[in-house]
Amino acid sequence: MDSRERVTRTVNFRTPDRIPYEWYKHGISVADRERSDILWTHYKPLIPHEVEVKGDEVWETDEWGCTWVSYKSIPTMGQPLVHPLQDWDNYADFKFPEIDLEKRFAGVDEEVQKFRDLGKYIIGALDFGVWERLHFMRGLTKTVMDLHSHSERVHALLEIITEFKLELIKGYSELGVDCVGFTDDWGDQARLMIRPKQWEEVFKPYYARIFGAARKAGMHTFLHSCGNINSIIGHLIDTGLDIIQIDAPHQNDVELLSERYRGKICFDCCIDIQKVLVTEDERLIEEEAKLLTSQLGLKEGGFIARQYPQLVHIGVKPEVNEMAYNAFRKYETYE
Repeated sequence: MDSRERVTRTVNFRTPDRIPYEWYKHGISVADRERSDILWTHYKPLIPHEVEVKGDEVWETDEWGCTWVSYKSIPTMGQPLVHPLQDWDNYADFKFPEIDLEKRFAGVDEEVQKFRDLGKYIIGALDFGVWERLHFMRGLTKTVMDLHSHSERVHALLEIITEFKLELIKGYSELGVDCVGFTDDWGDQARLMIRPKQWEEVFKPYYARIFGAARKAGMHTFLHSCGNINSIIGHLIDTGLDIIQIDAPHQNDVELLSERYRGKICFDCCIDIQKVLVTEDERLIEEEAKLLTSQLGLKEGGFIARQYPQLVHIGVKPEVNEMAYNAFRKYETYE
């Protein structure tokens, strides 16, 4: 079977020939098209990012008005330090990005067809999720304060962000991609950033709208979320999430994930980037591959092996990436 069928069967628990791979070339966030069953396609921003270099600092402003600061000497994506709606008085005059699907998806159809010709499973990127875009716009401290004292501000922004995602889903649906996905880092090392009950009351309805629209259009749904998110995975399943992508599965307790959610959602996981991959120990990496595939996947499906795209950020050498790939290959089929 080709990659598209393999991933589809895995997500739908319909017994693929082996586990699929979401794999990247070492050191850069570029897919390894030979190894990866999954390829991502991206819509285009209407306004080019403004970039200003100040010595070692790179200041980059996106079309939502959020300014990111990174450093030439440190190979990371940086972080948003300028929040355009940190002062709520700016809200009334703020110009949110236009949708204009025709311009945003110009040429994307050609890329999708190219990926389709390769037999790949295609995910359409929805960019940052509702939580991340919310606190990028407002600032994390102000966002958390709003949740407690100005919930109307939170909902005003969440409505705009959600509608933006829903329009993008329409665009990807017309292209016939297999899945749509976004990132929303919800956890720290030990727990959710906000109270789980608050997540359920405020954010769950927006997730349900986004995932519901994708599913209605015949697409799977994908979410990357870092940190300990155990308290909301059940709710994410309720909202229609198909694939949960976790880079450090031990933050969430692999045995607990297996006990609660195995067979209910598809896991897309790396060799744990905090506890195992960084050891560069081939034996531990192999044991981890066996643990993840056996505890999170079933013969019917439910597990995708992933390579962390920014290995250079965590100081992992190219040969360690090969260890991880070979380890997963050893346990890619279920006897």
